[in-house]
Amino acid sequence: MTLPRPSGATATILLGDVRLSEYPTPEGAPMSTVRLIMPEAAEHDWTGARVSWRLYHVLAGELDFVVGTQEMHASAGDVLFIPPGTRYRYRNGGAGAAEIILCTSPGYDPADELPTP
Repeated sequence: MTLPRPSGATATILLGDVRLSEYPTPEGAPMSTVRLIMPEAAEHDWTGARVSWRLYHVLAGELDFVVGTQEMHASAGDVLFIPPGTRYRYRNGGAGAAEIILCTSPGYDPADELPTP
């Protein structure tokens, strides 16, 4: 489902309950950036990348991550770096929506995704 775009976004889509807005990256730039809005109790199943680093910057709300076997809690202002080859999942564990900026370097490529366990 395509939704109205926030200012500067190239596309906004709905992935389950999560609203994802993609922002333009200069041609050849070594990263991609998306803004995620997760409703209360929304979850992202296990994921990970073969070669890309992922950086999550929590702008608002709270998230509970499982990175490998380690559980982590992140709230507004926190930043998590997830290295290549690491499986992880997360959920909105707070009251209200969570807003996140996700940067992927090198840029997002669906072929880079680790297979679902």
